[in-house]
Amino acid sequence: MVNIIGTNGKDTLLGSQDADTINAKVGDDIIDGKNGNDLLNGDAGNDTLIGGAGNDTLLGGTDNDSLRGGTGSDSLRGGTGNNLLRGDEGNDTLDASYSSGNNILSGDIGDDYLHISYSAGNNTVSGKDGNDSFYADEVRGKNTLNGGAGNDDFHLSASKTSPSSLTTQSVNGETGEDYLSVYYTSASSGIISSFDAATNTGSIRAGTNRINYNNIEQLEIRGTTYADFIVGSNGNDLLFGGSSGNDLNYGNDTIFGGEGNDYLNVDYSTSDNILNGGVGNDQFSATSSTGDNILNGEDGNDNLSASKTDGNNTLNGGAGNDQLNANYSTGDNILNGGNGNDSLSASREYDYSASFTSGNNTLDGGAGDDELSVNYSTGDNILNGGDGNDSFFASGYYDDKKAQGKFGNNIFNGGNGNDSFSFVLYTSPPSLATQTVDGGTGDDLLSVSYIYPNGRITSTFNAASNTGSIRAGTDLINYKNIDALHISGTVYNDLIVGSNGNDTISLYGSSSGNDTIDGGKGDDLLEAYYYSNSSGGEGITSTFNAVTNTGSITSGTNQVSYKNIERLNISGTAYNDLIVGGNGNDTLTGGDRGKDTIDGGKGDDLLSFYNYSIGQGITTTFNAVTNTGSITAGPNQVSYKNIEQLNISGTDYNDLIVGSNGNDTLAGGRGNNTILGGAGKDYLSADYSNGNNLLSGGDDNDSLNVSGSYDDYRGNFDLDAISGKNTLNGGAGDDNLVTNYSSGNNLLNGGDGNDTLTAAGSASLYSLYGAYTVSGNNTLNGGANDDRLIVDYSSGDNLLDGGDGNDTLTASGASGKNTFKGGKGNDNLYGGASIDTFVFNSFSEGIDSIYNFNATNEKIRVSAAGFGGALSSGILSASSFTLGASATTSDQRFIYNNTTGALYFDQDGSTGGFAQVQFAQLSGGVSLSQNNLLVV
Repeated sequence: MVNIIGTNGKDTLLGSQDADTINAKVGDDIIDGKNGNDLLNGDAGNDTLIGGAGNDTLLGGTDNDSLRGGTGSDSLRGGTGNNLLRGDEGNDTLDASYSSGNNILSGDIGDDYLHISYSAGNNTVSGKDGNDSFYADEVRGKNTLNGGAGNDDFHLSASKTSPSSLTTQSVNGETGEDYLSVYYTSASSGIISSFDAATNTGSIRAGTNRINYNNIEQLEIRGTTYADFIVGSNGNDLLFGGSSGNDLNYGNDTIFGGEGNDYLNVDYSTSDNILNGGVGNDQFSATSSTGDNILNGEDGNDNLSASKTDGNNTLNGGAGNDQLNANYSTGDNILNGGNGNDSLSASREYDYSASFTSGNNTLDGGAGDDELSVNYSTGDNILNGGDGNDSFFASGYYDDKKAQGKFGNNIFNGGNGNDSFSFVLYTSPPSLATQTVDGGTGDDLLSVSYIYPNGRITSTFNAASNTGSIRAGTDLINYKNIDALHISGTVYNDLIVGSNGNDTISLYGSSSGNDTIDGGKGDDLLEAYYYSNSSGGEGITSTFNAVTNTGSITSGTNQVSYKNIERLNISGTAYNDLIVGGNGNDTLTGGDRGKDTIDGGKGDDLLSFYNYSIGQGITTTFNAVTNTGSITAGPNQVSYKNIEQLNISGTDYNDLIVGSNGNDTLAGGRGNNTILGGAGKDYLSADYSNGNNLLSGGDDNDSLNVSGSYDDYRGNFDLDAISGKNTLNGGAGDDNLVTNYSSGNNLLNGGDGNDTLTAAGSASLYSLYGAYTVSGNNTLNGGANDDRLIVDYSSGDNLLDGGDGNDTLTASGASGKNTFKGGKGNDNLYGGASIDTFVFNSFSEGIDSIYNFNATNEKIRVSAAGFGGALSSGILSASSFTLGASATTSDQRFIYNNTTGALYFDQDGSTGGFAQVQFAQLSGGVSLSQNNLLVV
């Protein structure tokens, strides 16, 4: 290491192999730092500085200097003259900032930083190889910037004081994915830019500041305080008009995104701006602006936002699946979705501001399946769905005090397609608010829910003209061309009339009010939920007249009278309920306590039973002949008849659950459960139970499941494994039997049919948690027909028995000692990672294919009685085995063709009285020997 100070003459100063500090002083000097991390200072004079190897710092000083960094990551600063700065190899920083000279900067090899900010000269700057960064902020000269090879970025901004004459910056990205950032926020006049997509060239001008560019793949342009005309490139651009702050003199900007996925921004602008996205998936933002903006998405899936604005904005989505947002805005906005499945919203939050007033907006979905929302809007809006299956959403104002809320008079037009209209009206407005709904063509649905109205529902319907009205206090809905209604009742005395279609009328916890319901034509559903009536002290009593299709539901002094209802969904109380179904397919629930009597009546009826928490299990009975049954839980009981389906959820205790003649869903809790499906396609489960469970599917195609769970979604690990010894019997039909995440010794019997039996763990998506491997010794019996038996992520010693049929037995992901019995049929047997045994009871049961067989330690076990041929127990003798296509001696019984993998049996060897039979096929070029065959 040396410290050298030169003279005032022409010095030649040489460094050492270490980190040197050399100061040349006055004169035209030559400094060579050699090796080491050197500091070289030319001072006054026309100096030549060479950094050499190492991370060097070179300071040219005054006058015209030549600086070369050499190898290493060097820092070069030229000074005031006309300088030459070359980085050479390494990631260098070349700095000619504030220089008044005409400089040449060359980054050469490496990822370099090149600075000419605040300079006044005409500079030539070249990045050459590497991903280089160029900085030319507020320059006053005419500069040339060449990116070279690599992904380069250029950063330019306008001078706060405009040049007296036109000053042009020439930017050439050359090869690579190059980025040009232009900040003209300080320019003295607006931007005018252009772009030629064919040649990938463009220009950006603001007053006397101009940039000519080519081979740029992405632009970022920040506009001025004047009227800008901004055009993007072929790439994914970021384009910003000038923002106003409190300055009312900002200009009206026009921005063109061009091709690519662009971001166009005029947030906080007070001007009237036009933003055009062009081709690509573009994002537009005019948030908190006060001018009248036009946002044109054009082609692509665009996101257009004019939220929290005060102007009258127009948002045109264009082709593609677009999102248009004018939420929290006070102006009269127009939102046009165009072609595609669009989302249009002119909404606000329910608690945004009590004094907030929405504008009168027009939302036009256009072609496609669109969503149109004016939730909590106080304006008079027009919503047009256009073609396609559109969804409309409108919610009335709400606050915590349930005060009267503002709500506009809105018009909804569905247009062509199957449309849905959803109204949630929280509180009644101070004066009448009318919603006008026209479903148009197609099968249209109108859903209406009143939360805190100031009066009862009164509805009308004219079947001839397909028109009607729904009113609750000061909320009124007039509708036509609606094919189905879904109306939720109030706590008052409601009069609800259905339409010509399939209507749903819902009464939630109606502990007050006497309602009159007329379903009208169609297949209508009445939902009556009395679970919130648990404090009333008495149950419900329902009646039904099958001839007149009329009925009633009485709870104390309150009553629902109904007619022309085809289906019922009734949930009872915690007391003694009498529930009677109608002529259709009903869903009936007795409540969570009490002694209930339930009669399903005609139709395919479902009885649902759940939420018993009385400290003991449930016991159910069923008489298949009389179609009657009972469910008992301590002092509580449900007696039922004419029920075709059961949906029963058990307790955390020992449950005995018996299914009906239909398709039942029966779930036990965490105890020792016995669940019998019986006839029908049943789903039986005892998930998360550590008890010893018995599940029997019975007839038809059933699904039986006793499993824990394993969840590592996004790294949030959660394991709930079970440990009981479970027996699952599929019975007749094509059944699915599962005992996943169980460490118990489980027995799965498929029975008749093409069954799937699974006992598995699971691999984690995240290496941090690995896999959960089940440890139980499971027995899987396929039974008759073509079955699939699967053991995966298991360390237990499992038995897989296919039974009759062409079965597939798989334990390829298991690490235990598994036993495979294909049984009769041509079976596929997939071994695991440990020592497996493949069992054959006879040579005449078919040809089984064996995969993943390890000849080092695995066995093929054959039955001496089933095969014959005077076999002796134990490892097969060498004289009884041969390689080839056929037996060559009379002692040979097993012939393995090591070319094809075929395994044969011959009862009398080469004698010729018995024709050899293939009973197995091994894959993967297995080298089989007599040591792999075990006779029992």
